[in-house]
Amino acid sequence: TFLWYIYVLFLFNLFVPVLIKLFHEKIIIMVLFGIILQFLPAPKIFALHYACRFLLFFILGVYVVAHYEKYTMLIDRYCYVLIFLFVVTITIIVVFDFYNLATI
Repeated sequence: TFLWYIYVLFLFNLFVPVLIKLFHEKIIIMVLFGIILQFLPAPKIFALHYACRFLLFFILGVYVVAHYEKYTMLIDRYCYVLIFLFVVTITIIVVFDFYNLATI
């Protein structure tokens, strides 16, 4: 349905606190869990396939909020590198879309 994000936010509010309690300072385990879930097939009931797809990004957001000072220092230190990577990524996406290279 078009309200899939309501289901996903509900699932995240149920299960992410449990993950944080289980793996308190081991963010890498939660990130790996999110990466693995992204590539596993999930049923579409209650938008579980969307929850698996976006769990990694939600976990990264939780980490950024918990370590906001480190995050802003990292952004300030590498801002030009990050801008360059952003421009390169957008360029690659546009080229792939324009030349229809995604089907190769």
